[in-house]
Amino acid sequence: MSKMQEFARLETVASMRRAVWDGNECQPGKVADVVLRSWTRCRAEGVVPNARQEFDPIPRTALDETVEAKRALILAAEPVVDALMEQMNDAPRMIILNDERGVVLLNQGNDTLLEDARRRAVRVGVCWDEHARGTNAMGTALAERRPVAIHGAEHYLESNTIFTCTAAPIYDPFGEFTGILDISGYAGDMGPVPIPFVQMAVQFIENQLFRQTFADCILLHFHVRPDFVGTMREGIAVLSREGTIVSMNRAGLKIAGLNLEAVADHRFDSVFDLNFGAFLDHVRQSAFGLVRVSLYGGVQVYARVEPGLRVPPRPAAHARPPRPAPRPLDSLDTGDAAVRLAIDRARRAIGRNLSILIQGETGAGKEVFAKHLHAESPRSKGPFVAVNCAAIPEGLIESELFGYEEGAFTGGRRKGNIGKVAQAHGGTLFLDEIGDMAPGLQTRLLRVLQDRAVMPLGGREPMPVDIALVCATHRNLRSLIAQGQFREDLYYRLNGLAISLPPLRQRSDLAALVNHILFQCCGGEPHYSVSPEVMTLFKRHAWPGNLRQLHNVLDAALAMLDDGHVIEPHHLPEDFVMEVDSGLRPIEEDGSTAAHRARQPASGSGPAKKLQDLALDAIEQAIEQNEGNISVAARQLGVSRTTIYRKLRQLSPTGCHRPAHWSQSRIGT
Repeated sequence: MSKMQEFARLETVASMRRAVWDGNECQPGKVADVVLRSWTRCRAEGVVPNARQEFDPIPRTALDETVEAKRALILAAEPVVDALMEQMNDAPRMIILNDERGVVLLNQGNDTLLEDARRRAVRVGVCWDEHARGTNAMGTALAERRPVAIHGAEHYLESNTIFTCTAAPIYDPFGEFTGILDISGYAGDMGPVPIPFVQMAVQFIENQLFRQTFADCILLHFHVRPDFVGTMREGIAVLSREGTIVSMNRAGLKIAGLNLEAVADHRFDSVFDLNFGAFLDHVRQSAFGLVRVSLYGGVQVYARVEPGLRVPPRPAAHARPPRPAPRPLDSLDTGDAAVRLAIDRARRAIGRNLSILIQGETGAGKEVFAKHLHAESPRSKGPFVAVNCAAIPEGLIESELFGYEEGAFTGGRRKGNIGKVAQAHGGTLFLDEIGDMAPGLQTRLLRVLQDRAVMPLGGREPMPVDIALVCATHRNLRSLIAQGQFREDLYYRLNGLAISLPPLRQRSDLAALVNHILFQCCGGEPHYSVSPEVMTLFKRHAWPGNLRQLHNVLDAALAMLDDGHVIEPHHLPEDFVMEVDSGLRPIEEDGSTAAHRARQPASGSGPAKKLQDLALDAIEQAIEQNEGNISVAARQLGVSRTTIYRKLRQLSPTGCHRPAHWSQSRIGT
């Protein structure tokens, strides 16, 4: 890209940033998604774009405590920083190390650049999270928990647009987020440092942390290539003297196909296809100490053992603060930044007597979010009372909400009804679809919120109530106010804090959500998964029913499973199939769009196949490969013979798809 093109691009980015400042929409494709998400968070947090940089480091005592707590990280990073500085050879670059809060621990680099950075508060002890400094590589990597490059005008604060920055998160040997490494320079001189370069430096630091933590323990170094053993790309496993795996670095987890949470449940011989004692015998007999061993998946690796002088520490015994117990809202965080922002905003409101308004499309999880918010609040031991304002007939909702005394009206209960508002006393009242509440009831609800008391129908004395109020709607309340359908004064009573939940089609954590839902369906056991083909279809679908629809689709697919544990396209419900089919049509030459192109199948360039054809193709292919033997084909597909017969009847009731060479006698085998 020429300098003129780069200048024009940055001018476009700057104009998009100003549009976000003013509360306008950003044109699609003009700014990277990660940058736009950060700008949106900054605006929601009230970060002022033209604010003067404040020099507000944490107090000296707190800084000393932080540096002491992060001594291992600093010691691991210092040789890497020194090596990078030597490699840069006085180039206008600086390297910054932050802790997990974004506080600067270390800052080295070119003198001129360092001086400009110090004038903009890049100093040891100063926090560089997004709330304090807007969009920047350090703060955005902290918010997103992934590597980020922020260049020039992509910074939210005007004063930081002279910089180009790339940062990546650092994790400790126990999988805990522990810090950030950032490499920055002048935006006018160069583009951002490539993300893989910073990731490589982070990998050096993480491996150094790993060796420090388990310095005298039994370490197993391994890789699929013998020349990579002993390099930063090697896998490292920590073993007890009995052969139990205590921990493993990120490279090792990737090679072994494990996650860190599962490592503690494994022994050497459950990961490697060899007894631990026999492996040690092979090592002793090897002239170079490097032996070849197979992982249980069949992958061959080369390994050597570094004998230990002490028993390695288990994660729980490691000298660090105990891991805090998970909080209810944590279970909703499966990786999407917008959901994480909603959780963070909600937590800041807990215990502050603020009414909360949750906005989002139908099925986006508003009631589930409200329940988890209640469970994390000081009112968690009190009741959570939910009322769907759109589901109760208008003639009954007043008595349902506010209650009634005996004899208040014909057909009422003999002893009256306390009402939902009074039932929520000491807890949380959740009013779903508040935008559908009738105007007369809006007036009564406003009085309850003002007086903190409710008058039952037919009652003589108001009943004091102590409630936290959470409301939800899929409608635009401001538009309803403009149309005279919603009271403006009630809106401001309800909107103490507005929280937006993204629709499923806009979330970045679809795969994690699917696994989370399947995990819940299986009672906490990871028994089931979806095939790559199903996940591809899920990613292309618009999900008009959002999370509720995803739950229903997976529930129905699980019911269709027979002997297998992987959901395939032919397990999906028919109504979902019809929705997907309508969105998987071939692109017209004279009207192709990005949305159409995104929905094309990953393989092939012809018209999109219907989902029924995909399922039938799988069955036909298996039967053809086995010369019409249904029993063998069923075993190959991981289903029963009955399932194949049923699918063939469902998908091709006339038999028109059945190849001619399937003899009737073989099909009956």
